[in-house]
Amino acid sequence: MFYVETFLSNFRDRLRDFTVEEGCVIAYRAISDAIKINVGIIGEPIDVWTIKNKENAKRKSKADRKRLNDIVLSWKNAEINAFKLFLKENKAFRQT
Repeated sequence: MFYVETFLSNFRDRLRDFTVEEGCVIAYRAISDAIKINVGIIGEPIDVWTIKNKENAKRKSKADRKRLNDIVLSWKNAEINAFKLFLKENKAFRQT
């Protein structure tokens, strides 16, 4: 689970900047990526719950989990595109 902790550390000081739904996306990505790199103790399906208090816990539906997965895939594609743009705009990274 060190991968999840490492990934989430990017958000540690900014958690209050995100809504609960955005937090679900962040958590879904962390778990999804950990499964893909085979951390060994977790696997599909990813179950997502929101908890407001001990009397109010709600499980995300299958459709909601599919939507989270789609958002995560879009996020990863945006990350790749942003990195490519960064490299293109920064001459220090260009090979000579």
